[in-house]
Amino acid sequence: MYDKMASKSLLKHTQKDGSWVYMWIAHYDNGTSLPQYDPYTLKSFTFDDVDKERVVKFGWYPFPTQLAKRLREEKNLPVKANVFLPKYEVEIDKNKRVIGALTTNFQEQKSYVKCPECNSVNEKKNVKIINMGGKVYTPQCPNCGTRAYWKCPKCNRKFAHIEKYRCPDCDVMLNARDAPKFETFTKTERWRIYKLGYQETINNKNYKTIMHIYDDGHVILKDN
Repeated sequence: MYDKMASKSLLKHTQKDGSWVYMWIAHYDNGTSLPQYDPYTLKSFTFDDVDKERVVKFGWYPFPTQLAKRLREEKNLPVKANVFLPKYEVEIDKNKRVIGALTTNFQEQKSYVKCPECNSVNEKKNVKIINMGGKVYTPQCPNCGTRAYWKCPKCNRKFAHIEKYRCPDCDVMLNARDAPKFETFTKTERWRIYKLGYQETINNKNYKTIMHIYDDGHVILKDN
């Protein structure tokens, strides 16, 4: 089995909030179709409802704007429309058949740091942590360079780094209470992979291909 990247991500900043962004549609040989969600009644269908013998094209498609709006408001489903996402479809002939359409859900918890000066939010692993001295560490914003500091309560001088807890000029104790405060928080990201499997017969041998379609629009083909 080999993996092949069929296209690059189109949306680098897609929010991973767990929303559904794709729906499948089965197209039949008589010109009709069966969508996963009926655009008029909002009735939902499963892959088992598809008449596989009559399918001439099958694919995953971004939710139309109005359908997504109705599904959110009337069915309380976490779906959203994204006009920048591509569609992925497979033409079906006598040597090819659809074998499955399903989704796999994922979630991951990540830590973030917010800069108090430029308000940029960066993943914690991308933020440099600097030793201020005295075993005190502080983040440094990768965008504007803001960092915490030691401040002398007597002469108000600021020090980015010290070896002791005392001001080298006034010899008074230093603290970082007045330094910029970096907000740290965690966020759970949720996303899913939309899978479309089909089998093709070539020279009396069956070859199976599975599309792995991601929320940001890129796809990986897995063949065997």
